[in-house]
Amino acid sequence: RLYSISYMQFVKLFCVVSFLFFTQAVTSNVKASEPIRENRKLEQKERISAVKREKILNFSNKMIVRLEATVERIEKLITRIETRIKKIETDSKNINVEEAKESLDSAKQKLALIKIEINTLKDDVLKMVESDSPKLVFEKVKISLDKIKEGLKEVHQLLVKIIGDIKGLRSTKWKTD
Repeated sequence: RLYSISYMQFVKLFCVVSFLFFTQAVTSNVKASEPIRENRKLEQKERISAVKREKILNFSNKMIVRLEATVERIEKLITRIETRIKKIETDSKNINVEEAKESLDSAKQKLALIKIEINTLKDDVLKMVESDSPKLVFEKVKISLDKIKEGLKEVHQLLVKIIGDIKGLRSTKWKTD
């Protein structure tokens, strides 16, 4: 009677052994599936980051197109103001438009600097999208964008002032019957 056990003891022993075997099998399956899960997570993060990068790139390209369009509109205004100044000079020789010319030259110079800044902004946006630490590059992009906006505002204010000065300088020719 060395190995005589009751049926209940046998069932308990069988339950314990099967539980140990089952938990060992489950933990080995979990450990085997961990790399697969990690790979899936990494792939999902890469897909998300690719989508985010694409959205950032599209947004920044639209923003740059808007800035370039603003620069083009300001350039058209400058050429129209130049022609107006030339017309005033040729029509009436006694009106002094030197101050308006100097302000216009200053506006042109500022606009040229803004164009250069927009080109560097394009490069910075590409660096930001491709970099490992986009937050650092984003700060540089943000500062550059603010600088461009302020420069455009200054140029616009100069042009408004020039137009006001030109309107004051116009000589009106009255027709006499």
